[in-house]
Amino acid sequence: MGIDIATFVAGDEGRAELSDETIKLTQGDNQILGQPLLSPHETCKRFMFLELPVGWSKEFVYTDRRQVCVCLSGQLRFETSDGSVASLSSGDVWRYRDKDTMGLTSKVVGEDPVTCLLVQLD
Repeated sequence: MGIDIATFVAGDEGRAELSDETIKLTQGDNQILGQPLLSPHETCKRFMFLELPVGWSKEFVYTDRRQVCVCLSGQLRFETSDGSVASLSSGDVWRYRDKDTMGLTSKVVGEDPVTCLLVQLD
């Protein structure tokens, strides 16, 4: 069992490429939660919340940190330099696996702003 997420990686010349990733869940043993399904843990450095207004778009996104993003509301469309497209909305998770990834176009679609939780891993 797992959770499917969209993952952006640095391909040729650091250009963003889109791939699918499944976060594997295994039976855990937690004193507070009992025996839930858990993923392996990853250390993170900081987190923040982000709001992108209706109509926001960025032609050339560059990320200088490995990070995981959770969409809390709204809908965001991504396109990589190779033409791959991902549309992510409330509850979806995506990961920037590599730092110094470039060439990603992002746009808020729909009539609502996008709110996200950003978890920076380094």
